[in-house]
Amino acid sequence: MKVLIRMWSYHMLSELSKGRRSIKELKTLLPLYGTAFDFTISYLLSSGMVRKVIEDDAEYLEITDFGRSFLLNP
Repeated sequence: MKVLIRMWSYHMLSELSKGRRSIKELKTLLPLYGTAFDFTISYLLSSGMVRKVIEDDAEYLEITDFGRSFLLNP
């Protein structure tokens, strides 16, 4: 299970390293569905690797410096 979480997290962080993305946009870009998608977002938020921004009634995720360092040293 740990390996799957790291793979999903790495994939989502790679996408977020290109810039801020809305959660709806991430759902279409990533091959994660349902609870796996929700769990990965919760994991990244609780670990401080991403930050959630609410703007104009839309939720966006953006990568933090800690998330960038995770991408460099997985």
